[in-house]
Amino acid sequence: MVEFNRRKFLSVLGCLAVTSASGNANLLGLLNDENLKVSDFEQISLYWQHNESTSASTFLCNKGVDATCSQEYIEDIIIQDFKQDNTIIINGLVISKTEAAIIVSAYDYL
Repeated sequence: MVEFNRRKFLSVLGCLAVTSASGNANLLGLLNDENLKVSDFEQISLYWQHNESTSASTFLCNKGVDATCSQEYIEDIIIQDFKQDNTIIINGLVISKTEAAIIVSAYDYL
Protein backbone atom coordinates (compact mmCIF):
# COMPACT_ATOMS: atom_id res chain seq x y z
CA MET A 1 0.00 0.00 0.00
CA VAL A 2 1.31 3.43 -0.91
CA GLU A 3 2.00 5.65 2.05
CA PHE A 4 -0.85 8.13 2.48
CA ASN A 5 1.38 11.21 2.64
CA ARG A 6 2.96 10.45 -0.72
CA ARG A 7 -0.37 9.74 -2.39
CA LYS A 8 -1.90 12.90 -0.89
CA PHE A 9 1.10 14.92 -2.03
CA LEU A 10 0.71 13.64 -5.59
CA SER A 11 -2.97 14.50 -5.53
CA VAL A 12 -2.25 18.05 -4.41
CA LEU A 13 0.55 18.33 -6.94
CA GLY A 14 -1.72 17.15 -9.71
CA CYS A 15 -4.37 19.69 -8.89
CA LEU A 16 -1.85 22.52 -8.78
CA ALA A 17 -0.17 21.47 -12.00
CA VAL A 18 -3.37 21.08 -13.97
CA THR A 19 -5.39 23.99 -12.67
CA SER A 20 -2.91 26.78 -13.20
CA ALA A 21 0.40 27.39 -14.83
CA SER A 22 1.11 30.03 -12.21
CA GLY A 23 0.53 27.40 -9.55
CA ASN A 24 3.50 25.48 -10.88
CA ALA A 25 5.82 28.14 -9.50
CA ASN A 26 4.52 27.29 -6.04
CA LEU A 27 5.55 23.64 -6.37
CA LEU A 28 8.98 24.39 -5.01
CA GLY A 29 7.42 24.92 -1.60
CA LEU A 30 5.72 21.52 -1.79
CA LEU A 31 8.96 19.69 -2.52
CA ASN A 32 9.71 19.65 1.20
CA ASP A 33 7.50 16.55 1.58
CA GLU A 34 9.66 14.04 3.46
CA ASN A 35 8.55 11.13 1.28
CA LEU A 36 8.98 12.57 -2.20
CA LYS A 37 12.33 13.97 -3.25
CA VAL A 38 13.31 16.20 -6.15
CA SER A 39 15.14 13.20 -7.60
CA ASP A 40 11.74 11.47 -7.91
CA PHE A 41 10.59 14.30 -10.19
CA GLU A 42 13.76 14.02 -12.23
CA GLN A 43 13.39 10.26 -12.55
CA ILE A 44 9.74 10.55 -13.59
CA SER A 45 10.70 13.14 -16.20
CA LEU A 46 13.54 10.95 -17.50
CA TYR A 47 11.30 7.89 -17.57
CA TRP A 48 8.76 9.80 -19.65
CA GLN A 49 11.36 11.09 -22.11
CA HIS A 50 12.81 7.62 -22.70
CA ASN A 51 9.71 5.42 -22.56
CA GLU A 52 6.67 7.30 -23.81
CA SER A 53 6.00 8.08 -27.46
CA THR A 54 3.98 11.25 -26.78
CA SER A 55 4.74 14.31 -24.73
CA ALA A 56 3.21 14.58 -21.28
CA SER A 57 1.02 17.49 -22.37
CA THR A 58 -0.27 15.52 -25.39
CA PHE A 59 -0.97 12.53 -23.14
CA LEU A 60 -3.00 14.73 -20.78
CA CYS A 61 -4.84 16.36 -23.67
CA ASN A 62 -5.75 12.92 -25.06
CA LYS A 63 -7.11 12.00 -21.62
CA GLY A 64 -9.16 15.20 -21.48
CA VAL A 65 -7.14 16.62 -18.59
CA ASP A 66 -6.79 20.40 -18.68
CA ALA A 67 -7.17 23.46 -16.48
CA THR A 68 -10.96 23.16 -16.46
CA CYS A 69 -10.99 19.66 -14.92
CA SER A 70 -12.13 19.10 -11.38
CA GLN A 71 -9.98 17.23 -8.88
CA GLU A 72 -12.62 14.48 -8.85
CA TYR A 73 -12.36 14.03 -12.62
CA ILE A 74 -8.59 13.71 -12.44
CA GLU A 75 -8.83 11.26 -9.53
CA ASP A 76 -11.29 9.14 -11.57
CA ILE A 77 -8.83 9.00 -14.47
CA ILE A 78 -6.04 8.01 -12.06
CA ILE A 79 -8.20 5.23 -10.63
CA GLN A 80 -8.91 4.00 -14.17
CA ASP A 81 -5.16 3.95 -14.84
CA PHE A 82 -4.61 1.70 -11.84
CA LYS A 83 -7.45 -0.63 -12.86
CA GLN A 84 -5.93 -0.91 -16.35
CA ASP A 85 -2.39 -1.35 -14.99
CA ASN A 86 -1.40 1.87 -16.74
CA THR A 87 1.25 2.60 -14.11
CA ILE A 88 4.96 3.12 -13.66
CA ILE A 89 7.26 2.48 -10.70
CA ILE A 90 9.74 5.15 -9.67
CA ASN A 91 11.92 4.52 -6.60
CA GLY A 92 9.38 2.05 -5.25
CA LEU A 93 6.41 4.38 -5.74
CA VAL A 94 3.72 3.10 -8.08
CA ILE A 95 2.03 5.99 -9.86
CA SER A 96 -0.43 6.15 -12.72
CA LYS A 97 0.73 7.44 -16.07
CA THR A 98 -1.71 10.32 -15.66
CA GLU A 99 0.01 11.29 -12.40
CA ALA A 100 3.38 10.95 -14.11
CA ALA A 101 2.28 13.16 -17.01
CA ILE A 102 1.02 15.81 -14.59
CA ILE A 103 4.30 15.71 -12.68
CA VAL A 104 6.36 15.90 -15.87
CA SER A 105 4.28 18.85 -17.09
CA ALA A 106 4.76 20.65 -13.79
CA TYR A 107 8.45 19.72 -13.58
CA ASP A 108 9.05 21.30 -16.99
CA TYR A 109 7.93 24.64 -15.52
CA LEU A 110 10.24 24.52 -12.50
